This record gives sequence, C-alpha cells and structure tokens, in this order.
Amino acid sequence: MALPGLTIGVRDAGPGDAGLIYQPWIRTLGRSDPWSGLDPNWHAASAHALITRLLERGHALCAVDPDNADQVYGLIVFERRHGEGYLHWVYTKDAFRRAHVASRLVAAAFRGEPAYYTIRTPAIRHHEERWRLSYRSHGLVGAA
Repeated sequence: MALPGLTIGVRDAGPGDAGLIYQPWIRTLGRSDPWSGLDPNWHAASAHALITRLLERGHALCAVDPDNADQVYGLIVFERRHGEGYLHWVYTKDAFRRAHVASRLVAAAFRGEPAYYTIRTPAIRHHEERWRLSYRSHGLVGAA
C-alpha cells in the first residue's frame, strides 16, 4: 500500500548520493548469492570495487521528494548494453518501503521493457514477474 500523499520524483544520482549507494549495497551483497558466507573484510573491499565499476559503466537514479531533491527515498543502478537492460541494484529506505518507490525506479530505468537482474536478492525475486525481470548473472561480466 502506498504512503498517503507520497509523491515520487526521479533524478540522476550525484556524488552526494555515494553513501546511500555503497553502504546499503555492500550489506545487501553480503546476504546475496553468491557472496553470502564470504569473509566480511574481503567481501567489503571486493564489493566496493564491483560497485564502482558498475557505476562507471552504468547509470544511477534516485527517487526523491519532488519539492526537495535532497530527500532521497531510494535508488537504482542499471545499465543498457547491446540493446538489453540490466538491473544491478534497487534500494528503498525503510521508511518508504511499500510505497512503490522501487517500482517507480524500475519503470523510469526500463520504461516497461523486459530487463535482466544480475544480483539475486529475495526482494528482486519477489518482484521478478511484475517488473518483467529475468536473472542473468553474466550481466556482471567485465565489472569484477
């Protein structure tokens, strides 16, 4: 159920959004296939390098309050290669979960076209059909 009165705008992510990208994503990767169970110190350094490469070759959008673009509700990291869309990560802050923030970001990134997701998380698997996603781990090739 959407939060009453929540209006969602979308903007490009900027340098000030880096903390919101790296910190929760590294935590998420530690609980996701195939990274779960790895040494946390090795994992954090490797995950940081992977995220940096994905950001360099892809794009990040933030879901924001349209009246205050510094109030970020969530974000998405994705790319388009060879005519195909790849969702690498989508995140919604706890206070805005169940308000369709992630759905709005997926729609902005892929405009209703089918896409692939590259990192398996329970949340992505839950929305796979509705967001028209299929798993394709080799979308990460060249990033690690």
